[in-house]
Parts: sequence; structure tokens; C-alpha cells
Amino acid sequence: DGLVALAGAGSGVMSGGVVAASSFATLALAGGLLALALLPVLVRTSLHGSETVVTLLLAVFSVGIAVGSGLASWLASGRIVLLPTPVGAVLMGLFGLDLAWTVSQVSPAVGEPVGAWDFISGGSGLRIAIDFFGLAVAGGLYVVPSFAAVQAWTEKDKRARVIGAVNVLTAAFMVAGTLALAVLQGLGLSTAQLLGLVAVLNLMAGAVILVTLPTNPLRDALSILFRAFYRLEVKGLENVEKAGPNAIVALNHVSFLDAPLALSLLDKEPVFAIDHGIAQRWWVKPFLKVTKAMPLD
Repeated sequence: DGLVALAGAGSGVMSGGVVAASSFATLALAGGLLALALLPVLVRTSLHGSETVVTLLLAVFSVGIAVGSGLASWLASGRIVLLPTPVGAVLMGLFGLDLAWTVSQVSPAVGEPVGAWDFISGGSGLRIAIDFFGLAVAGGLYVVPSFAAVQAWTEKDKRARVIGAVNVLTAAFMVAGTLALAVLQGLGLSTAQLLGLVAVLNLMAGAVILVTLPTNPLRDALSILFRAFYRLEVKGLENVEKAGPNAIVALNHVSFLDAPLALSLLDKEPVFAIDHGIAQRWWVKPFLKVTKAMPLD
């Protein structure tokens, strides 16, 4: 029932948004757990570390997840914005590539496994810890907006089943990913190569997510800019809903920020009526491609 609910949650654009956000959240959890699955092998075979090193990196990862989740909440500032999701995927890919490169350059160690302090005191150990922290922060940026969208956009009577379906899909991706890692390890791929492969897949996922994003990336960016950084406060926004489904919002044109503000503040993406002559200017045309506009004479 949960998978059926996920497929049929909502309707129209909102339904596609629920399915897309659910997929993003599933991939985020699966990818993060696969990276953690490689951690004990990485520490034992490549870094020649003890169990205290594993504990240290797990603690760093946990703190990073908390920081990334808090950062995602601050950027959203009470709205559903999905732009941090592809940004988080790209950052996971970049930190993952740096981690894979650093691990590949570590010289084979001999003797007793190193402890947490000796590990972090070395140049490569500190860099690896920073990469794990960056991976975790990016993972928080990735998953929090997706799960927020799933919960906000799903109809109340289907919400529990949809969340359950996301958990089922996450478990399926985890099993499939673990089996794939086992097969690749059996074929002789090193831990560094596996980390690099996961990082490349994250970069590819970020590009795909950006293309299929159910929200307007420009609108999300403007919302983050005005609400999170400038702490913009709005009064009377509920009156727009009272005006009906096709309300006309007359901007007073105090500055060129009128249109970006309207785009970022209204719950529904507006259609802008723009002078035909202004619409033909070269510096205006790029913005018309990422917004809904109606040139008028």
C-alpha cells in the first residue's frame, strides 16, 4: 500500500514533486549509508587505524550531519526549497573525490594500528576527517529538504504510507548498493576506487536532480537570499489567497527587486506581465527563460 500511495500521492505537479522528493531522499540515505559501510574497511586496510579511529570518524560524521541539517533548516527559513539538494549532491561528490584521492596517496603502514590522536595529528588523517565532515554536512543539506517536501506535499491521509514507502525504497537501495560493493570488491577494486565511484555517482545524481527539480531553482535561490540572509518579514501574505486563484499583484516598482521579491514570496509561481520592448533586451532574456513571463505591447 505504501508504494502505491507514493505513486499516487497528490495530483499534477504536486504528485510529481512528492515522487521526486521521495526519490531524492531515498538516494541520499542509501548513498550516505554506503559510504559509512566502507568506513571500517577503509580504516583497517588503508589507514592502518584502530577502532578508536573508526569511532572518531563516526563522531565527526554525526556532528557533520547535525550541522548540515541545521544549515538546511536555516536556508529554508520555513519554506520548502529543494535547491540545497542538488548542491548537497555535488558537494558530496567533491568531498568524496578528495577523500578517494587522499586515501589513494596514503602509504602502507606497518606496526601497531594508530590511535585517534596519532591519526588526526598527521596531515592525511586531518584531511580525511575534514572530508568526512564535509560529506556529512553535504548529506544534511541533501536529505533534509527532500524529507521536508515529502511530508509537506503528501496528502494527510497518505502521509504515513508514503513515508513508509520511502523507508522501503531506502532499504532496497541499501541492499542493492551493498551487494554491488561486495561484487566490485571481489573484482579487485580498492577502497579508494570504490569511494571515487560513489563520488562520481553523486555528481551525476546532482546533475540529474537539478534538471528534474520540481521547484524553480531560481525561485529557491531568491527565497534563500531574502529569507535566510536578509531575514525578510512579510505581513498580509494570507490576503493573496483570499483574492482567489488568479489574483493580480500590482508591483509598485520601487526598485528592480520587486519582481524577485514577488517570485520568492508568493506560494504559487507568478506569471509576470512585462513590456515587450524591455523583454527584447539581452540582459532580460536569460531571466525570462527561468520564469513565467507574458510580454505585452
